[in-house]
Amino acid sequence: MEKQNKGRLQILAVVGLLAIAAASCITTSPESAFKQAERIQTADAFERFARNYSQSPFAAEARKRAAELREKRGMGSLDDLLRKATKASQLERFIADHPRDPKLVLMAKFRIVEFDYQDVETKNPFRPTRPGNVSWEKFVSHYAFGEYLTLPDDPEMRKMYYDRVHTLLIRALARVDSYEAWMRYLSTYPDSPYFQQAAEQVEKVVLANADKWEGYDLLKNYLDFYDLKLNRPCPNRKSLERKFQQGLADAAVKEDTKQAYQRYLHAFPDSPDNDTIVLHKDNIEFAEARAHGDRARIGELIERYKGNKVDLAQSIVHQGKVYLEQMDFDEATRSASPRSLQDFIDQYTNKDE
Repeated sequence: MEKQNKGRLQILAVVGLLAIAAASCITTSPESAFKQAERIQTADAFERFARNYSQSPFAAEARKRAAELREKRGMGSLDDLLRKATKASQLERFIADHPRDPKLVLMAKFRIVEFDYQDVETKNPFRPTRPGNVSWEKFVSHYAFGEYLTLPDDPEMRKMYYDRVHTLLIRALARVDSYEAWMRYLSTYPDSPYFQQAAEQVEKVVLANADKWEGYDLLKNYLDFYDLKLNRPCPNRKSLERKFQQGLADAAVKEDTKQAYQRYLHAFPDSPDNDTIVLHKDNIEFAEARAHGDRARIGELIERYKGNKVDLAQSIVHQGKVYLEQMDFDEATRSASPRSLQDFIDQYTNKDE
């Protein structure tokens, strides 16, 4: 019985001490509790204060210090990991452990991009199934357009993002070198310090197709991007359009059909090459007029190009005159009239060519 009483007394003593401790915690002032958290100087201590004294004027500061301490601890872990990591999966595990620390996540992702770039460049055979580890096209698709890494709001992190990641993205895009990929980069990052470099690559791809109408469609899309999305004119607009005027003029002459010439004239009503295009179109119409015996049309073309020094124009004039002379001769001989023959002789004798 004595032992039982002693045990009950001990239990009551412990309960009493806990009650006193609890009362002490409750009655501790926010200022004193905050100073105690400062002495402990851990993220857990500041977070506990913020929970217990959520209405205190010190609560916001406590939450801020907790976040700073957790970031500092995380940065220390990340710095150590970045020195020791040999593969991206180690960094992915770190990201999984720190999902609420955006700066740490960004730093780890920067390094993952670098790892995967190295893997594609060296054709690393050990992780062929990782996204971006199969080809430059896969790498660009996964990393270059903002899905994996969004543009950081923090200016310092944004600069680091451009310096570390976009230098690799530009190199990878150059390996792919497609109009669609370059344009998507420009559209995703209109303020990128590498914008001009990417724009030059777009123009290079476009100009490689300057003799094709498909290439002209690419050019119009590129110019519309400046006009409609960037709200400013493309700085090289005139030179690009002139290259296409020349290239498509040469292509039309090579094709040498009325449809090709008409399409060109419709697309470029003010092109300096239009006189040449019209001349070649008229040469086709001259052949059609001869085939149909269209005397009036042949006469129009002779009159249009009389005095023109271009070889093709002189050919139209010369052949037109010869053809009309032949037509008049055939008509005179068909009539078998001395008068008609004499009229023909009078018309063409000593005629100025």
